[in-house]
Amino acid sequence: MTNPCEACDMEENVYVCCGRHPETGLRVPLQIGAKRTVLACPCLEASGRCTVYSRRPGVCRAFFCERFDRFAFMPGISPDPEA
Repeated sequence: MTNPCEACDMEENVYVCCGRHPETGLRVPLQIGAKRTVLACPCLEASGRCTVYSRRPGVCRAFFCERFDRFAFMPGISPDPEA
């Protein structure tokens, strides 16, 4: 399964969707780069990729990411038929 989250940078992953485990709330220190450590979901690796993407929790599957909204890639098409 392809992980579309690979297109997001680490800042987005940590501060928007992967800052903690969605079911347990657990946050663990994650070293990114040579001198920076952040608290993040224990399933996130230093590159910003989810290590359990193919079997991720339902909460993660249900997370709505505007970046991958299908309408964002179709200029001129609106999700609202009245618009």
